[in-house]
Amino acid sequence: MARLAKAGVPGADPSEWHGLAPVSTSDPLCDSDDLVTLTPSTLQALNDCPLRWLAERHGGTNTRELPSAVGSVLHALFAEPGRSESQLLAELDRVWGHLPFGAQWYSANELARHRAMIQAFVQWRAQSRSELTEVGVEVDIDGALEDGSGQARKIRLRGRADRLERDPAGRLVIVDIKTGKTPVSKDDAQQHAQLAMYQLAVAEGLVRAGDEPGGARLVYVGKSGAAGVAERKQDPLTPAARDEWRNLVRQLAAATAGPQFIARRNDGCTHCPLRPGCPAHVRGSAP
Repeated sequence: MARLAKAGVPGADPSEWHGLAPVSTSDPLCDSDDLVTLTPSTLQALNDCPLRWLAERHGGTNTRELPSAVGSVLHALFAEPGRSESQLLAELDRVWGHLPFGAQWYSANELARHRAMIQAFVQWRAQSRSELTEVGVEVDIDGALEDGSGQARKIRLRGRADRLERDPAGRLVIVDIKTGKTPVSKDDAQQHAQLAMYQLAVAEGLVRAGDEPGGARLVYVGKSGAAGVAERKQDPLTPAARDEWRNLVRQLAAATAGPQFIARRNDGCTHCPLRPGCPAHVRGSAP
């Protein structure tokens, strides 16, 4: 081993072995007075697992160019105001040939699946008009989360809601369209950090259309049955819930500084690229 280390073979020198070297630094990643910008997806990631957030924030994630491109195309079509089903399907067909699919059979299979999502979305849009009135699509949310005391870390909330709707009571309802096939549970939807941050942004006056949240919902166009798409709803934020989520946002914003980041088990562990080396999944522990 000593000869290998002397020859410069990577990993042969014990000083390079994981767990033997001292901690390089205990300094936080940022100063206490630095502005922290949180998006709904960032908040969800921090709430699910701070360690995974840290790794992915600094490049520890797989690049998935094709799924990202397909998702962007689909959401752009969902945002087209007043377009009919046939128009949206025709536009999807037009751009599909420009996407870099490696095999024709895979391209055809994915096209059929995404055409079904377009049809499911159009059906949901039509059926939901009896309870929701469209306010906007791809609605930008950007502003500071005020503390009042001036002592807490400065936080900026920034995001883009797929759809902003108004309910019969005049309250604003956030709609997040999902293309996945596996909806979260109804209980998890009530504690969904991404939806709660959108509602909090409304309550904090960061949306021009109003400041009274009327709830939020996840619409799964990839999971459709005879009754239509699967939906998961989050109740409107009460004043107490608003305070709870505001405090959680502040806690998670502070957590971005570290220097310690907790590995927390959650439903996303199955597909997490960090799992082979994750301290929350050491050998011999429960899956």
